[in-house]
Amino acid sequence: MPKRRHITVSNQCSEVDVMAEELKKEKWQPENWMEVLNNIREMRKFQDAPVDTMGCDKCMETVASPNVKRYQSLIALMLSSQTKDQVTHAAMNRLIEHGLTVENILKTDDETLGKLIYPVGFWKELDLRWLICA
Repeated sequence: MPKRRHITVSNQCSEVDVMAEELKKEKWQPENWMEVLNNIREMRKFQDAPVDTMGCDKCMETVASPNVKRYQSLIALMLSSQTKDQVTHAAMNRLIEHGLTVENILKTDDETLGKLIYPVGFWKELDLRWLICA
């Protein structure tokens, strides 16, 4: 078996490291990007947005099993598309009160599901998707 070659390790920066640093410095940013970002941070410092308290991550039961939580999270995400957080949160609360589990949704008729999620936009299209996901 041949001997392995010894490799010398040095602390000098390689050409690749120097190029990587230059690329980091030269990232393109939209005009006034940092100013806009700082303004958003300043505005958010004093007032929460609805997503902070009613976003999809806040729409599931805290005491449910991991499988049920994942299912509820999926449903919240499906409801949230093109829907305000307040409307999604209210619909999720009604669904959870009804019993938002795969088994229960499969037993629930479309009319009842429609009433539970009605304020959500495109609610008629969602019923079929839920059954497919279940």
